Amino acid sequence: MQLARSPQVVDAGRSRRIGMSWFRNVGGFVSWAVLAGSVACGGSSTSTTAPSATVYTEVFSGTLIQGGTDFGPADSPHHFTAHQPGNVDATLTDIQPLSTITLGLGLGVWDATALTCNLQVTSPVAKLNLTLAANTGSAGELCVGVYDVGNISSDTITYTVRVNHT
Repeated sequence: MQLARSPQVVDAGRSRRIGMSWFRNVGGFVSWAVLAGSVACGGSSTSTTAPSATVYTEVFSGTLIQGGTDFGPADSPHHFTAHQPGNVDATLTDIQPLSTITLGLGLGVWDATALTCNLQVTSPVAKLNLTLAANTGSAGELCVGVYDVGNISSDTITYTVRVNHT
């Protein structure tokens, strides 16, 4: 077995040169590391963000009688076009004369041939400013309906419902 001598023990002058050479090499490496790090931190990002979908708002008003369901008048039904797949939500924004009444609220598919609304998502516990949320997998004709869940007495209820969709 042969032992290697430490450069400091063999020749002090040579040791200084080896030591300085080592510092120059480490210093060069550190300089490159700092430069690379500053370029990486200061560069611009190339990732892209998908554009957000346009949200459309529809507002419908109507009247509701005891035991009834309302999809709007025949000449102006509560139907709308979802332009792309995405979220759809409906909110009762006004109920008169009794704003605390619980009604039914539903979202569905509009049948343009039969001129009817086929409710797909419903809530029998809709109240003022509570939102019914759904999701559509494709663009198409949709609709909203409001119905009595047994709480309307002899008074006629008027309502306004706001629908947000993509």
